[in-house]
Parts: sequence; C-alpha cells; structure tokens
Amino acid sequence: MDMKEKLAKLVHNARMNALWHNAQKPDEYIADLLMEDGVTVQQWISVKDRLPEKDGHYLCNYHFGEYPKMTFTQVLDYYATDIVPHFQHTLGDGSMKVTHWMEIPKLPQPPKGE
Repeated sequence: MDMKEKLAKLVHNARMNALWHNAQKPDEYIADLLMEDGVTVQQWISVKDRLPEKDGHYLCNYHFGEYPKMTFTQVLDYYATDIVPHFQHTLGDGSMKVTHWMEIPKLPQPPKGE
C-alpha cells in the first residue's frame, strides 16, 4: 500500500469514527484522530514569524553572516528559558544566523505485527 492509499484509509476511518461518535466539531475530531496515528504537517517556520516556545532540539536552517546564500541544515538546541532565548552557537559574534526551524519529525515506526 503506497502513502496515498494509507492516508486515504486513515481519513476514511477517521471520518467514519467522527460520524459514529456524532462529533460536534468533525474536522477537529478527524484531525485529532489523524495526529494520534502519527500524521503531521511538516513546515519550516521563519524566525521572523516566531521562535520555539520551549527548550528542545529543532531542525534548523542557518547561514553565516558573510555568506547568506550558503545555507546549512542541522539539529540545534534552543534555549527558550535562558535570559536571552537563543539557538545553540548563535550568541557571541552573531555570525551564525538561524533563518528557519521546525519540530524534528518523528521516526518511522515499524509496521504493526513485525
């Protein structure tokens, strides 16, 4: 079964579940069921729009001051609870500039029964 078929099956099952339980907000109910099954929406978030709300590891895209077109992607720590919230290695001379970040995607789980 390919990814599209798996997603279609999850959506179908979630819709049937929402109908069965007479959900008052079926879209939110379906979204909750899909998220419980591990479906996520991956997107890069600009640091201009917002920063992480808590300490943790985040997938980041960054560059160094003099070379904005040469970008790198790496997992960095974010220190939200520090006096000056920051990504790892971005204090000091300020040459490392994180431009975008995202939650680290969950690792794939082995199929059930294996």
